[in-house]
Amino acid sequence: MAIVIRLFTFITWIFACYFMFVRIDEGYCKKDLIMKVLVSCSIMVVALFADISHFTGRGDEAPFGDTRFHILMFLGLASGMLADFYLGKAHINPDKKIKFRKIGIALFGIEHVFNIAGMLFIFNVSRFLYLLVPVVGAAFIAVVAGFVARKIGLHFGRYTVVISIYIGLLFADAFFAWGLFGSTDAGTYYYDTAHTLAIGQVSFLVSDASLAPMYFGKVGNKPHYVIFNHVTYYLAQLLIAYALI
Repeated sequence: MAIVIRLFTFITWIFACYFMFVRIDEGYCKKDLIMKVLVSCSIMVVALFADISHFTGRGDEAPFGDTRFHILMFLGLASGMLADFYLGKAHINPDKKIKFRKIGIALFGIEHVFNIAGMLFIFNVSRFLYLLVPVVGAAFIAVVAGFVARKIGLHFGRYTVVISIYIGLLFADAFFAWGLFGSTDAGTYYYDTAHTLAIGQVSFLVSDASLAPMYFGKVGNKPHYVIFNHVTYYLAQLLIAYALI
């Protein structure tokens, strides 16, 4: 299983590099969308074999909720794959741009919901503050996001509501991952999983931070933004997939 996971990780980055080349060279087009889908499918294969590797090697010591955690995280990645597809379609179907973009953003929000739900099944609930802080912190950030965005030149327009909800879910997912890591003692069953998810969510936040000025500012598809955004995004999704091993 490890060889297959490494192989498809390599394939993912090959596809990703070509996709970024197409995006920079040709802009939004059907080839761009096809390559975007191929990258997502490759990541899903990594996640699938990571799950298979875990379940075939899992012993009786696996805690309650382990299966639910893996299923929900896999569904989250699948939702992210669909989100990528709809965001790609939004750019090659101008007449349906707003509709497809909202669907894409909503699907990414659903990915974060699946992630949070999955982590709750393996969370050490006895450490209550690690659960409370993510909820309060994410709600606060979602409320102030719209005001801060205007100050830094971002204009969400018709997407204000869906973006505000998404930002709350994005940060809740990240905070839960960091809380999971903070509440998981070294050497315990989920320590490596929590560590990988925490790093993955940092990468996800950085990716979305670079995407915002591309979608809602004046940056557009400048090469360094395209490369930085997608490298951090695919790294985040791969780390989530690797957390399933």
